[in-house]
Amino acid sequence: RSRFAAEKKLAQEAGSQTRYAEGAQMLAADPAAVRIGGLVVIAALGREVEASDPLRQACLDLICAHLRGSAALTGADPSPGTMEYPPFAVEALRLIPTLLHDPESPLLGSGLSLDLHGTNIQGLNLDGCCLARADFTSSRFSHETSFRRACFTQEVNFGGAVFENNAIFKNTVFMAEAQFRGAAFRANALFSGAQFQMMSRFDFAKFSGRTSTSAFNKTTFIGDADFGHADFGAFAFFDAAVFFRRAFLSGTRFRNQASFRHTR
Repeated sequence: RSRFAAEKKLAQEAGSQTRYAEGAQMLAADPAAVRIGGLVVIAALGREVEASDPLRQACLDLICAHLRGSAALTGADPSPGTMEYPPFAVEALRLIPTLLHDPESPLLGSGLSLDLHGTNIQGLNLDGCCLARADFTSSRFSHETSFRRACFTQEVNFGGAVFENNAIFKNTVFMAEAQFRGAAFRANALFSGAQFQMMSRFDFAKFSGRTSTSAFNKTTFIGDADFGHADFGAFAFFDAAVFFRRAFLSGTRFRNQASFRHTR
């Protein structure tokens, strides 16, 4: 039986490698329809294995690499609302969450990492997902982005990212360093109920928009919190926030209403 099981496993692995190679070739093709087909093949292959299987991460990495390298999603800084998204990019953004989240398995994806640095992203919803490392350095989010109840077990980097629409991190847990240095929030930045277990960096971040809200209500900062030289043009609420260690506010500017009621 053990020999039969081993042979079956080898056959399955060989089949997976073949499908992966076929999907990768499709992603490199010119016709958009073929490239989209490649996305579907790779995503389906990744979902067939456990999150701990290296193949799942390989499939996720391949999709992210092609999304980052898409000509329509990189290059010059576009004006808000003018960016056009090819069907390939839309499909890639739709499929990425399917590799990270399963309603029946809340911790699915806890060992997976996501790399979309320097990418213009139409919209992303990773509510409830649990990731290892995530890199969104210098990325641009043109539509609402949501990480409600998500968790990051390793470092997450949004340094220099631009959020053109609402950025929602309600009840998100950051278990390692959370980097938002120099990020620009041009709509609502909602971190209510979030928990930062290690250092959180919002230094030089810009929270703009006179009618927007920067909400850190009931947010828990277990590690140091750096808001040095941050610029709050929006309403800033830190009501009932808890700081266990140091909070750096040197050079921070509050241009509108700021509330720190019951903060400790």
